[in-house]
Amino acid sequence: MEADPAAIVGRLTRADGEPMPSAALTLTDLQGRQLGQGRADADGDYRLLPPSGGSYIVICSAAGHHPRAAVVSVGAETTRHDVTLAGTSRLGGTVRLGETDEAVPAAVVTCWTCTEPWWPQSTPARTGATASTA
Repeated sequence: MEADPAAIVGRLTRADGEPMPSAALTLTDLQGRQLGQGRADADGDYRLLPPSGGSYIVICSAAGHHPRAAVVSVGAETTRHDVTLAGTSRLGGTVRLGETDEAVPAAVVTCWTCTEPWWPQSTPARTGATASTA
């Protein structure tokens, strides 16, 4: 009889160390095919069961927080992978010309965020008639 594969276990916390109950977890292979899903319990603890030893991607997400993804290598023993999710932020302001300080309506503003070096995300926004973004 074949032994059960080792699990990936860990705790999800916020930046302040508080647990993230009900945070969502997804397990994929390195090609992005979904292999499993889970949720953190009331203490932020989770358990995912990969089909065998190898390398997998663990994606963690929760409302109001940036998602995180990491490659986790699994062997014959249970692998621990704790995750801290950073809260989202907001950027606002007015786009102005440097020479005249005039507001620039319909300017495109793009903010780049990167939760992992290989996972850049852009969020383009267009200013309104007042040249402001929220």
